[in-house]
Amino acid sequence: MSTTRTYPGLHPAPSTRHLIWAIALFVLSLVGAAITGVAMVYLADQIGVSRSALVPFGVLLGGAVASAAVLRAGLMHRGQWGWRELGFVRPAHSLWHLVWWIPLTIISGAVCASILGPRLGMETTEPSIPGAFALGVPAGIAVALCIVVLVPLFEEIVFRRVLLDWLATRMPLWLAAVVLTLAFTAVHVVPETMLYIIFLSISLTYARLWFSSLWATLAIHAANNAVVAGLALMALSSG
Repeated sequence: MSTTRTYPGLHPAPSTRHLIWAIALFVLSLVGAAITGVAMVYLADQIGVSRSALVPFGVLLGGAVASAAVLRAGLMHRGQWGWRELGFVRPAHSLWHLVWWIPLTIISGAVCASILGPRLGMETTEPSIPGAFALGVPAGIAVALCIVVLVPLFEEIVFRRVLLDWLATRMPLWLAAVVLTLAFTAVHVVPETMLYIIFLSISLTYARLWFSSLWATLAIHAANNAVVAGLALMALSSG
């Protein structure tokens, strides 16, 4: 099938090679997280530090390093894409719209999830934050950077740029958006958060299409993660 169709401002359309590298980025980020997580279990026992603090730090750091390596070596070097091709182009609409878009996304997602969750037998839980913040300021900054910036960056490239555009060259746009939302929700494997993730994904996907740029979706995703992390830290400090 032809792969020439793409959205305004996002060129070129991703090939199957780009899709393979995007999948590799996601999978190897999990592998990197698992390897460093296991290593931190051993290190924590050796130096007498709590596993609950050191292991999440290693998981986030290992996943981020692996993702960055595959992004650079795969999509950017082998795939011959720069940041513009990755979707970081001038938005079709002003980013000032995010002033209302971000709070609307977070509030509406939380309200709908809290209403529908109990009816579907999916009770929501308080957001959790890695115990790595207990390791001190440098570790806390590294964890915050991963949660708020790096994780949204890698996920937006994989899902809202490569996967969405690749699917849309092979099926109707509405079906591509549905498949994308299902895939994005499925990889966030905590059942208690899946309803919220569905609403978040819908907002992110629509923003990607309307703004025709990953700058908008990255900002929404980062703001969402920052709010979730902030709420978790507040709960942690109050407990």
